Amino acid sequence: MKKNICIIGAGNIGIACAVELSLNTDYSVFLLTKKAKLLPNHFKMINTDSTLEMESNYISVTDDNKVALKNADVVIVTLPSFLIESIINDILPFNPKIVYYFPGYGSKELFSFPLLKKGIIIAGLERVPYIARLHDVATVYVSKKKELSCASLKKEKTEYACSLIEEFFNIPCKRISNYLTISFTPSNPILHTARLYSMFKNYNFDSLIKKQIKFYADWTDYSSEILIGMDKELKNICDTFYELDLSQFRTIREHYESPDIKSMTNKISNIPAFQNIYSPLVEFENGYKIDSTSRYFLEDFPFGLCNLKGYADLIKINTPFMNQVIKWYEKIIHINFLDINNSILINDKTGIPQRFNMKNKSDIINFYK
Repeated sequence: MKKNICIIGAGNIGIACAVELSLNTDYSVFLLTKKAKLLPNHFKMINTDSTLEMESNYISVTDDNKVALKNADVVIVTLPSFLIESIINDILPFNPKIVYYFPGYGSKELFSFPLLKKGIIIAGLERVPYIARLHDVATVYVSKKKELSCASLKKEKTEYACSLIEEFFNIPCKRISNYLTISFTPSNPILHTARLYSMFKNYNFDSLIKKQIKFYADWTDYSSEILIGMDKELKNICDTFYELDLSQFRTIREHYESPDIKSMTNKISNIPAFQNIYSPLVEFENGYKIDSTSRYFLEDFPFGLCNLKGYADLIKINTPFMNQVIKWYEKIIHINFLDINNSILINDKTGIPQRFNMKNKSDIINFYK
């Protein structure tokens, strides 16, 4: 019997996943998106590493929750964290066996408690299966990862979750012992925020910037300094949870094999798949302005860096680099995230653990155990 797979979100990753999964005739693929009326039912994926082109089989593209989710066995959510609460409400009336988050960080597991209560398996990837960029509505360019890492909130379900990922994408999938390792993934929450701060710390959303900047190819030593500073703070947070098995956590310095500022700059600025990724700038008559609607700003700060700061506060870890970057974000977004003592404020604009009645280290340990 065919396996029904619902992919939520028709962005870079959502369409890339839909194309690859549609090629397996054992799957029926549904793409749930508000843009359904603007999209075709067939897509093309071009691998930038090999120039291999793949034409998808038929994909059921729909904006109807019932059509996409009623008989779904597997749900893959590729939308950002700031939409997760509403997405979970969409999934809740239905009964998929497993819900994946691509990627799994951003407190998505905390928002997922209503799904857990129904017995639905919650799993998340450390990083997404591709570096992907849409060329047009029907074509996506991808560089496919050579390995993935996945955890389930229920440890006994991790083997099942990882084996499905290997079946879907034909990529080895590392079994991660505890979901908190996924939550602490040193990726966009520190990578993107460090870069944005280092580029734009003297600007705001009204500032005129002379030229477009390549996000990675123009990476600077100052970007690396901020990134490594926050990476060290995140490692300090992780090390505090010795009661949990977070031994598979790797710093971004380890991930990029770059222990210092110069090697980090050289590494990031020369990654082939990153060369043509530009900064979130919108063109104006005499230059560019920072795009305040970019996912970089709507997700990576409030549902990324602020979340990490929330964990740090609960275990009393000092985070001067994180504080510095969050304060700049406060200034340009005109919302307070830190109080006068640099402690995180509880509000519904973040996914910090304090929003979910976590008051101390024991509460965190009890949830992730």
